[in-house]
Amino acid sequence: MKKITFILLTFFIVPIINAQCTNIASGFGNNTAVPMYNITGANSVQVVLNPNNTVTLNLMSNFNTSPGPDVKVFLVNTSNLTTAQIKATNPTMLPNIFFGTVSMNNSNPDGFHTYTVPVPTTVSISNYTKVFFYCTQFSQFWDFGTIASFTSANCSLLTLGKFELDSIKLYPNPVSNELNVELSNTTDLNYKIYNALGEKIILDNTISVSQNKIDTTSFQSGIYFVEFTDNENNKLVKKFIKL
Repeated sequence: MKKITFILLTFFIVPIINAQCTNIASGFGNNTAVPMYNITGANSVQVVLNPNNTVTLNLMSNFNTSPGPDVKVFLVNTSNLTTAQIKATNPTMLPNIFFGTVSMNNSNPDGFHTYTVPVPTTVSISNYTKVFFYCTQFSQFWDFGTIASFTSANCSLLTLGKFELDSIKLYPNPVSNELNVELSNTTDLNYKIYNALGEKIILDNTISVSQNKIDTTSFQSGIYFVEFTDNENNKLVKKFIKL
């Protein structure tokens, strides 16, 4: 298949210069079965976390890959999967943020330069570190690269206010029937629980030091997210797995 290079106009680079939080994807070249599908171009895939709770994917002027009928691009949370497991997984089956389809012709420019999409409120963006290209029409793995995790240490947009990452602990995790929530102080917190599709499972309940258990007996097996909120509207999202 003939390779194609996408052209990016200069003015699309400006948001990157001014962005508070920008990570460059690296480590592409994971498609050993069909090497022509691999993404090439140094620093050609950039992910930007924006102040308005959106995330932008920039494909730079030197971005290069082979054309495909509908190569889609995602930012995904691969948890502890190995490279082989990631390559064998359809990214729509993982917690993901979908950017769009990489265009392969001049009649449809969407995919030649940049995508900006909202970050779901259920998502802890620091867990999303793989930029995943995949042809969904033929269930064909294309390639993936890795970005540094967005954290409060490298991104000023993720300051946690009164919440610290270790101020709330969930155990056991994975859980069977009852999830314990350990709080580092006596402040009551509201919480909501979402499944991996972003659907609300539990909403507007309260957790405290004295009432710190969540019944998960009726939950289906899978990945869930708990969004905790204090009385000053500081938020922190934690992930757990239901067996």
